[in-house]
Amino acid sequence: MDKNYKLTEEQVQQILDTPVTKIEISDVFNTIHLSREERNRHARRILDSRKMKRERGEE
Repeated sequence: MDKNYKLTEEQVQQILDTPVTKIEISDVFNTIHLSREERNRHARRILDSRKMKRERGEE
C-alpha cells in the first residue's frame, strides 16, 4: 500500500479552512489525549487481543 498521499489545492484549502474543534476530556476512553507512544501501545493491545480471540475461534 502506498503511504504517500497527494492532495489537490482545493483539498488543502478545505483542511485549512476547517475550524478547530476542542475535544473536552470526559470519562469516556479515547486516545485523543494520549501520546503517540501510548496510542501505539493501546492499539497493539487491541490487535493482540483480537489475534488471540481468532486463534481460539471466538470471532
